[in-house]
Amino acid sequence: PKPVALQMGIQPSEREIPGNVRIEANGAQTSEFPFQIPRMTQALKPVVALYCQDAAGTVHTNSLTETLIGSYAMPANTLAQGSRLKIKFQGIVPSSNGGDTLTVKLYIGGLTGTALFTSSATDAVNNDVFYGDFELVCRTVGASGTFVGAGTFTKVEAASGTATEVVAAVASTAIDTTAAQTIGVGADWSVAHADNQVRLDILSVEMS
Repeated sequence: PKPVALQMGIQPSEREIPGNVRIEANGAQTSEFPFQIPRMTQALKPVVALYCQDAAGTVHTNSLTETLIGSYAMPANTLAQGSRLKIKFQGIVPSSNGGDTLTVKLYIGGLTGTALFTSSATDAVNNDVFYGDFELVCRTVGASGTFVGAGTFTKVEAASGTATEVVAAVASTAIDTTAAQTIGVGADWSVAHADNQVRLDILSVEMS
């Protein structure tokens, strides 16, 4: 016997795609019925890799001045209304001085910009890791543009596997999309000590 053939006839329309399905078996039509497929109202947006750190970051040590341990300078006018940024980062504390604390932040606009994440000041121990994943959505553009965002952050605590994951959200916040914006991870030790070391191993930024 011949295989069953499924044929579709599609005619375009404004809001939906009407058509019909005809089923044939052994060369003879057995049935035909109409159907409708909702038309997509938005074009698919490609995911663009804007930045990916390809080497271990510089170790921030023996300082109590907050410093960006990894950053990406996003060019002016990169964002459009509805643009979505997906930011991921991961770092490690190779060594630490007992009792001293570390604060980690994720910024857009550099150290003087908006903090998307702020960890608690935590007593880090050797080889502790931290990780963040943040999604930012641009609502309006221009010198007085706005964005919202949310994500998760694993704070530096105890050993890897026992750290606490927290959720952070940013309500509608001003951003100048006509100017370059630095996306970066800041680190701040409570005490300047040669044993207090932190570096960033991963920073990636995608846009869709």
